[in-house]
Amino acid sequence: MKKPFILFACCLFIQAACWPVKAADPEETCLRLISPVRGIHLRITDTESEWEREIVMNDTEEEITFPAGHTALIEAEQLPPGWAAGSEMKYPVGYEEERIELPLHPFSLAFQLSGPDRCEGDGFRIELYDEAGSRLAAWQSSVHEKKVFHDLKIPSGSRLRIHYTAVPDGFHQPDDEVFTVPETIADEEFIIVSEALPYAVRKIRYEPVDTEQKITFYRDEEDEEACLDENGEKAVYEPAQDGTFEASLMHGDYYVSAETTPDGYYPLKRKAFLFDLYSDEELLICQQPIRINVQTVCEDGSGPTEIPVYVYHDDSFLQEEVIHEEGVIGGEELKSGMEITIVPEAMDGYEWLDSAQTILIPETAPDEDLTVRFTCTKTAGQPLPYGPSEAAAEEEKKEEEEDKPAEKEEALPVYRGYEASVLRRMEPEKTPAEASPVRSFCVVLQDEKGHPLSGAVLRVDNAEGETIAQWVSSNDAKRISEHVEPGETYLISQQTAVSGYEKMELRISFTMPKDAQSEPTITIKNKAAEKAVPIRSEKDGSLFSAVIPAAISAALPAVWYFLRKKKKGMKQVS
Repeated sequence: MKKPFILFACCLFIQAACWPVKAADPEETCLRLISPVRGIHLRITDTESEWEREIVMNDTEEEITFPAGHTALIEAEQLPPGWAAGSEMKYPVGYEEERIELPLHPFSLAFQLSGPDRCEGDGFRIELYDEAGSRLAAWQSSVHEKKVFHDLKIPSGSRLRIHYTAVPDGFHQPDDEVFTVPETIADEEFIIVSEALPYAVRKIRYEPVDTEQKITFYRDEEDEEACLDENGEKAVYEPAQDGTFEASLMHGDYYVSAETTPDGYYPLKRKAFLFDLYSDEELLICQQPIRINVQTVCEDGSGPTEIPVYVYHDDSFLQEEVIHEEGVIGGEELKSGMEITIVPEAMDGYEWLDSAQTILIPETAPDEDLTVRFTCTKTAGQPLPYGPSEAAAEEEKKEEEEDKPAEKEEALPVYRGYEASVLRRMEPEKTPAEASPVRSFCVVLQDEKGHPLSGAVLRVDNAEGETIAQWVSSNDAKRISEHVEPGETYLISQQTAVSGYEKMELRISFTMPKDAQSEPTITIKNKAAEKAVPIRSEKDGSLFSAVIPAAISAALPAVWYFLRKKKKGMKQVS
């Protein structure tokens, strides 16, 4: 009997100890609020408690009681039109009567047209509208002139719209500008600044010259819409044969883009420049040419100074350059995105550490020109750098040529089926007058091991983009004979790929030789496509299908043994 009594007594004690005691009302003081204008809706909040009160000042002075020793936060919920609060109203309140002058002041609206330095223009007609579409004011202005309105009575927080009804000749027609009057205005004047942009006619030079090109101007790097000229049309210009043209645009920063890319140049992608209204300098828009620096060096410092190098693309010969220890490869044969192979010619007594180097030309212009470096080493039997004189070397070479049998030909280095004699651009042997040049060529599709591939669609276009042949590949080479003329260039492309192989993405440029006596064969190689490795999902339920049955099978005997033991124990007790 004692335990329940003791427990009941403890509960009463805890309840009595936790019983809320009503706090005594804090000491209050009087706040006298003074406002320069009537009709202000205020919210007064105690920052240290939940005390809050709203009042509307129907007079310039109002009195309220506020907890003494606390901080009052006064917020202007609504102000008369043309009035604004200049700062946050937060006041510590003491134990004596407080007198608070609210920091409210009337504001005026000012409008000003801005423009570039030395920019002058008169005759702008401007109108101001409120949210409801009512016209508040209309006036005329010139560039750098400020117009001030004192009696508009615009409420803070409202949205206004500026509309231009007329602009002087040579200036851009600005779009309507919408702005919001802020809730709090630090200064007594609220200034709206609008930009007046004049059109400028400037001479621009484009390189490379003598190319059919269209130039488009943009105001934003990511904006897909082209700029408009003074007539409201798309600002697109076509340079003359000398590369010059006149553009009529507004003063400011622009981005320029070229519609096409000439051979041997990188595409022109949104190059930024300043279109200065008052500058006398000629603007230059230049597409960067494709340039590859080639450097040759020997480990011991010796070796010839002039080395021919050959350029290939997809087993097709493009060009030859002679490098004087360092040189540049460029020209119309090179295109952005093309993968080329550079091969230096073999030299007697020297061996190249890299017989060939492959380089990928970027899609866009790099910050620095591409560089390829070849290093050679001296082979056994090579004389010292300061060997015999030039006269002795010439005499020895002459004796070797006299002793050499006439029918014996010098072994020529071969790279991917092209002999060095061809690469040196030697004069071809003259054919009999009655022999006519071949007017056909063959195309074959193979895999990396040289096996023919069947089932892919191939196409041949001429230089004007007209399709002259399209077929499905088979085990035999395709002979192209119709519309084939010596000296003409043709583009070979692959439309579809054989299942399990990658399609050739780039087109092959092939020029039919003018004096070919046999049919050239162009071989296209397709790589085997990489097989996708199936990835097992983390949500695969095979793990659960194996673990859950095993867990249930192990748990059932344990439950059966526990119930049997419990039943046996109950029998022994009874």
